[in-house]
Amino acid sequence: MLLGFKTELKLNNQQRTELLKHAGTARHAWNWGLKLTRQILDHNQANLENTIKFPSGIDLHKWLVALVKPENPWYFEVSKCAPQYALRDLRMAWDRCFKKVSVGDMGFYEFRRQLEYKTKLYGAELVTVDRWFPSSKTCSNCGTKKETLSLSERVFECEDCRFSLDRDLNAAINLKNVVSHPMSACGSGEADFSELKQEDFSLLANVSKLSLTPD
Repeated sequence: MLLGFKTELKLNNQQRTELLKHAGTARHAWNWGLKLTRQILDHNQANLENTIKFPSGIDLHKWLVALVKPENPWYFEVSKCAPQYALRDLRMAWDRCFKKVSVGDMGFYEFRRQLEYKTKLYGAELVTVDRWFPSSKTCSNCGTKKETLSLSERVFECEDCRFSLDRDLNAAINLKNVVSHPMSACGSGEADFSELKQEDFSLLANVSKLSLTPD
């Protein structure tokens, strides 16, 4: 059982004012840093021979102190940690954007939550398969299901049609077929390899119908 806890701060007027000041300053620093880093990325994309080093969180804070604080004296009314942490978090967000984050790194629950959020946001459809669906044991060529398949068997070999394929790719094709058309007990015909790459083995990625449009 998972328990959730909520904490409410009982603030007086002075404390509430200070809290709002810090939150507003952090948001201002984040938006400033986001605009600046986007401009740097656009510049580097347009000028491949004259690129600007992408700033670290420390660099962003130094530039903010030199360029932004003198023009916005209300920055000095709050702790320096407010904008500093905001820019650090912004840089970490860019790191996650630049690097491929695996499902294992983010956790499968978080991965699925993000897929559900994105599909709802863009009006797409997310199709999930029952966790007990025998995607690994089923032949993607003829539909025959094996009774047993050990984890050490990395190549799927069908005893009925003599079909042989990488175990994960075979499972991915079965998951793809669940979305494209229902699988019958007697088989689903010849497998279509034209739209599936060897590395596309992620379960939800292969069974989701994402139709994302650029911002």
